[in-house]
Amino acid sequence: MLHNAGKKIALAAQIILIAGIALSVIAGIFIIVRGSISGPLRISYYNSAYLYRTGMMHGGRFIATGLLVMIFGSLSSWLWALLLRAFGDMADNSRVIRERLESTSSVIAEVEPPATSAEDVPAQAVNEETSAQALEEPDEQ
Repeated sequence: MLHNAGKKIALAAQIILIAGIALSVIAGIFIIVRGSISGPLRISYYNSAYLYRTGMMHGGRFIATGLLVMIFGSLSSWLWALLLRAFGDMADNSRVIRERLESTSSVIAEVEPPATSAEDVPAQAVNEETSAQALEEPDEQ
């Protein structure tokens, strides 16, 4: 259950994206249809929107609200899915990095043990260091 968590998080992100966009579109369509079926808002007896069922007083407000729900609901679902997918990729990549570090540290330990004192440092490394210092400092004669 806890293995391959990054892939499971990425799958959950795809499910959230698809479900969020579908629910946003369904809710937007429901708001638009509900607004067109219901009667107009009655502000006064002399409102032309009430007489002719036109304008923002009847369906325009619901159409705008429905479209905004579709657009912003889909965008918010995409944003959450993007963040969740990035977290899943980060978890998967950190697992790969950890495995690489564990494998390289065991190879290094098998090849060469670390130097613990000055006596353990090879003579060749000391000679290279002194020759590098000699090249940097010209002879002043």
